[in-house]
Amino acid sequence: MDKKSKQFLYEYLNNASPTGFESSGQKIWLEYLKPYINQHMVDVYGSVVGIINPKADYKVVIEAHAMRSPGLLITSLKKDIFMSGETGVQTIRSHPPSE
Repeated sequence: MDKKSKQFLYEYLNNASPTGFESSGQKIWLEYLKPYINQHMVDVYGSVVGIINPKADYKVVIEAHAMRSPGLLITSLKKDIFMSGETGVQTIRSHPPSE
């Protein structure tokens, strides 16, 4: 892995962007991707799409999905947390649960 890729991975993995709050992670990903793509777009859900050769009959699309998935947030770390009946996590969502 080259130095630039390693720096990107370190920055991306150390960025807090849990489900429903992915925009900071998407910005890091897009900045890393820009030298390799000709065009990009962000859809209404926050997904980032990088497009290579946009005017060609066949295009290469690199997509980073965001939002619309439930996630878990670690709220506490204790040695015997599961033995005590506490969960140590809470759910986070980018949309209300369907019923």
